[in-house]
Amino acid sequence: MAMVFCRGCGKQIHETAPCCPSCGAVQNLAPAPTQSQSYHWTHIVSLVTAVLFFLLLAAEPDQQWTQDECIGLIVLSLLPIGFGIAGVSSRPHGRWMSITGIIIGTLLLLAAIGNMS
Repeated sequence: MAMVFCRGCGKQIHETAPCCPSCGAVQNLAPAPTQSQSYHWTHIVSLVTAVLFFLLLAAEPDQQWTQDECIGLIVLSLLPIGFGIAGVSSRPHGRWMSITGIIIGTLLLLAAIGNMS
């Protein structure tokens, strides 16, 4: 149990005391914990899956896909969109990765839908 000095009168008080029992001066309370500035995993998953699927499509741009392949690409393009939406609503730091994942995922979805016809 550590003792500290009062900010108002200088007498020793317990470190967890919200105010001095002698003079009533309010003491510094523990600072509120700050939110970590690390990227949330949904941001990273959204961006990585979108880039991987984009590279998959960019490898052979003139290829005609079967209907089953288009349906598979539509389902796979929903991954970066879903993780991007979850990332945007979870943590503000790194939101640009989720937004980029949503945009690329939407472009992949449109490309797969456009290639079905």
